[in-house]
Amino acid sequence: MTVLVGAPLSLILIPLHGIWGLIAALVVAPRIGVVFMLWWVKRSLGFSVDWEASLRLYSAGLAAFLLTSGALMISGIAGWTAILLGGGLFFAAYVLAVPVSGALRKSDIEDLDAISDVSGPLRTVLSIMAKLSRPN
Repeated sequence: MTVLVGAPLSLILIPLHGIWGLIAALVVAPRIGVVFMLWWVKRSLGFSVDWEASLRLYSAGLAAFLLTSGALMISGIAGWTAILLGGGLFFAAYVLAVPVSGALRKSDIEDLDAISDVSGPLRTVLSIMAKLSRPN
């Protein structure tokens, strides 16, 4: 679906807007594919997305993105250093923002606990997320 939408969209937008047209096509096309897939799942399998939890997860991602991009712009770091430090900062900010946003339910926290027991290097991160998400 993404290719069916993305190719014509790119053919229209790139000549008109150059790199911004490419960026728009790359952002819009997958979203249309996701909407189609969600519709198909709802019609075929009978269940839907938890939109409230999804919004909270997207908000956590947006907060992590804004923090990371702001920090990189202010610091002036560029190149591979920016990629590595930015990736680490984004990951850390997201791991902290997801529990704070309340996107995880009690069952999600229990799943994180179960997964963290066998997750190797991610064990510490998943344990931290589960602990931060528990209501006091």
